[in-house]
Amino acid sequence: MLAKVFKNIYNEARCYIPDRLLYAKEYFSIKSILASNNKIQISALVEAQLKHVLLVCLRDVNFYKNNVAISLADIEHNDPFVMLKSFPIISKSDLITHKNDFVNKQYTKSFLSKSSSSGSSGFGVEVYRNKKAADIEKAFFSHYWGKFGFNVESSRTVRIGQDALRSSSKKPTFMQGSRLMLSPTHISENNIDEIAMSILKFKPDFIHGYPSCIYQLACLLDSINVKIKVKAVLLASEPVLDSQLKMMKDVYIGEISANYGLSERTNLAFSTYEENDGMSYTFDELYSVNEFIDDELGTQIIGTSLWNEVMPLIRYQTQDYVKITSDNKIRIDGRQQHYLIAKNGLKIPSLIVDDVPWQYISQIQIKQPKSGCIILYVVLKMDVHIDGAIEFITNRQKALWGEWFDVEIVVKEKLERTQAGKINLVIFD
Repeated sequence: MLAKVFKNIYNEARCYIPDRLLYAKEYFSIKSILASNNKIQISALVEAQLKHVLLVCLRDVNFYKNNVAISLADIEHNDPFVMLKSFPIISKSDLITHKNDFVNKQYTKSFLSKSSSSGSSGFGVEVYRNKKAADIEKAFFSHYWGKFGFNVESSRTVRIGQDALRSSSKKPTFMQGSRLMLSPTHISENNIDEIAMSILKFKPDFIHGYPSCIYQLACLLDSINVKIKVKAVLLASEPVLDSQLKMMKDVYIGEISANYGLSERTNLAFSTYEENDGMSYTFDELYSVNEFIDDELGTQIIGTSLWNEVMPLIRYQTQDYVKITSDNKIRIDGRQQHYLIAKNGLKIPSLIVDDVPWQYISQIQIKQPKSGCIILYVVLKMDVHIDGAIEFITNRQKALWGEWFDVEIVVKEKLERTQAGKINLVIFD
């Protein structure tokens, strides 16, 4: 409780505190290197940092000491990228089963920051890091989103996330420093007039939060013919459909940028939306070593964290998949837990559901109770005739996907949310 009070005080006051007092010195050095775009300097730093983190793993992290055959001397005297291949690829189940063995024995947990997430996979993970690692990560966000003029301390930002959640008895928005906080669970038809008035009065430069919530807000603003001019909409890491991006682009007049990341902090990528080209991501080579390895589902992202020596994860299976185009553009294809099992056992990305009659639907969520069967929970637009819409949507989906799935359409007033307030695209029994 006391920690939450101090955090709230910090969030209120940080726009007045000089950066030099807020961040570790590494934050500034990483920002400087990123801004220089000096490929030789970046490559040299990546190589040195990879060698350092591999040495830390063999010296101070029990999991790697017990599971890697090479020695400290091997790493000292050889190419670290070659040595990296001697480390096993690790999975989420490894991390859960041996969670204590992944923590650097030089650190005491009580002095570390812990983030835990049930994750969209349904399996809980705990990741530890120190303030230096957190500040280094912030340097990457500052670099990429700073191109739009964004400053996390001082920019006028509408923030929609877990940190904005509040009870239903309270108003949907409140001020916190330079940010207008909008509670995800308050985004509804009943509150949209009040929310729109608050946002227009606030005159934000940025909107930052979960894509599902920002999209839901866009649909409601569109229904009352309100558009918001911003420098950029900044999307947190969460699957987003192209049709949702198009709606956001229509309502929010400005750039749209998304980041890809995960709780385990093994990879970080950024993308700027191009209306005729969708989202292609740049995976930052200074943040992590990014491998793209083919398996039965496609091309999986494998990540090695370069900066979290508190809990270094080497060659970690993200369970996230990409498609790499002929011109080397990288597009997020889906998450392992978002693949749907067809009648014949084939695994199909859930993002295929983007091909639905959006003229009737404002939101959609997929549930797979068993293989070969999907339930589409839909929230219809306000001016839609329910019976006609259900018949049209059902017939359309059966025509598209009937070969692979038995399809059921269920109309809902609102969709199921996570504890953080976001709406997962796919839910499983």
